[in-house]
Amino acid sequence: MISMGGTAENDEMSSLFSGRAACHLLAKQFELGLEDCDQAISINERNIDGYIQKCKILVQLKRFQEAREVIERGKLVLGEQELFTNCERFADQSWLTLGT
Repeated sequence: MISMGGTAENDEMSSLFSGRAACHLLAKQFELGLEDCDQAISINERNIDGYIQKCKILVQLKRFQEAREVIERGKLVLGEQELFTNCERFADQSWLTLGT
C-alpha cells in the first residue's frame, strides 16, 4: 500500500491509478486495471472514476453482478450520480446483448 501525506496528494494519486486503469482497459489488460481501480478506491473512496473504470472492466470480463455491486458501493459513498446510472445501463445492455 502506498502511504500518502495530505488529501490533495491522495486525490492526485487516486486519479493516477484510475487513469492508468482506463489505459489497462483500452489495452485489454483487465486484471491490471482491476488492481489499479482497487488502489484508486482504497486511497480515495470518493474517486468516482475508480468505480466507473472498475465497472467497465468487470463488464468486459462478463462479471455483471460484480459490476452492479461496484456501482451500488459507489452510490453508497457518493450518492446518486449520472455516471453511475450510465454505467448501470451499460452493464444491463451488455448482459442483454450477450450472445447476440
